[in-house]
Amino acid sequence: VQQFPGAIQVHSGECFSRLDDQTFTLNPHRPEDYRALLDALGTHRPTQILHGWSLTSPADFAETQERGCQSLLHLAQFLAQCGWHHPLRLTVLAPGIFNIVGDEPLLPAHATLLGPSTVIPQEYRQITCRVVDWPTALNGGVPLQRLLAELSTPESETVVAYRHGLRWVQQFEPVSLPEPAPDQTLLRSQGVYLITGGLGNIGLTLALALAPWRAKIALLSRQGLPPRSHWPTLLETTPNDPTSDKIRQVQAIEAAGAEVLILIADVGDLAQLRGAIAHTETHFGPLNGIVHAAGAVGEQAFRVIAETSRAELTEQFRAKVFGLENLAEALQAGVCSL
Repeated sequence: VQQFPGAIQVHSGECFSRLDDQTFTLNPHRPEDYRALLDALGTHRPTQILHGWSLTSPADFAETQERGCQSLLHLAQFLAQCGWHHPLRLTVLAPGIFNIVGDEPLLPAHATLLGPSTVIPQEYRQITCRVVDWPTALNGGVPLQRLLAELSTPESETVVAYRHGLRWVQQFEPVSLPEPAPDQTLLRSQGVYLITGGLGNIGLTLALALAPWRAKIALLSRQGLPPRSHWPTLLETTPNDPTSDKIRQVQAIEAAGAEVLILIADVGDLAQLRGAIAHTETHFGPLNGIVHAAGAVGEQAFRVIAETSRAELTEQFRAKVFGLENLAEALQAGVCSL
């Protein structure tokens, strides 16, 4: 703020309030507070926004999202609704997103910032975004001007990280991978594998890839399939139904050499997940591997930013984030021997 005397400051608070002409508070949990802030600014419309609420992160995952990922979505939604169509540069600060030098403390909950930071410029072409991974503990003594310089460096560098005063820029290059030797695979003949989201397209595709190893595969999903005794009738009477299609895919997996167990459980429910793992090991033996492919998919899972609410985020996080945490918790008492 000292470097930019005319800057607007926005602090987290109980509700929206205007402390003075350049200082406001808003509640990250209240989407309407973002609208109130932009309305209060009137015709004063900055060309740069520095989003730093994730620099100090609470331990709670949900609160981290409110101050981070969800905050960016609210901001983009109300910028559009309030007619902010001029060129705008959004710089997002957060620590611990990337493992670069190996000694940094990682905060995986901040990785969700990469989603809206990538998509906002795609849907709102006047906005450019940059994520700056800035762990304060590893950048002690680095002049603040280094960080502020990010506000004027080339916009093409969309992901940047600082470690021990050095600036790292994310880039992608094609890499040719050699074919693995037969003895290099981690897959086991007749190995036992659990696939969450097992009846989705990804889960079924991976199960088919495991079939030549004569794998024993538990396909876990929230919906499951009808009893096997009903399959012939369903395939005959409703051949084009999505359930019939999944049945045919399971049969193809079994015909390719695998044994398949269909389980119904929600990975977002720890008790259900523990029960599914116990059922798998009782039926097949100790697990040799797990593929976490569960996720909210289908037409209802695809939304533009303007239509994305807290409910959609929560649904995605339930499978991907809480499901993964539950897997880690459920496996603590046992061993998954790859």
